Amino acid sequence: MAPKQNRSKEQRRRLEQIKPPPADQYTVENPTINVIDMDILKTTALFVAKNGQKFLNSLSEKEAKNSTFDFLKPTHIYFGYFTSLVDAYSHCIVPKTEELKKLENYVTNPFQIL
Repeated sequence: MAPKQNRSKEQRRRLEQIKPPPADQYTVENPTINVIDMDILKTTALFVAKNGQKFLNSLSEKEAKNSTFDFLKPTHIYFGYFTSLVDAYSHCIVPKTEELKKLENYVTNPFQIL
């Protein structure tokens, strides 16, 4: 009986050492929205991620009266989704140096992923 108890203690100790995975920064839940508006929203988010805040400001000014681009207004229901997409796209376009180092490390030692 003693070996079983020692095993379970050892297993508990190992489980306590396991760290939870980092939060997923590339996944964004899609709201219920028609396909055309979703395409416009995603394409706009991609261009904002690529071109920056100046592009967003000029687009907001140009399309202020266009109801298709109402999601650019902070009070709109899809503004949070839009900013989440911009953040996710930004992480993909310009990854952090830590992320790049991690990926390079995974290439040389693939068992670290597990």
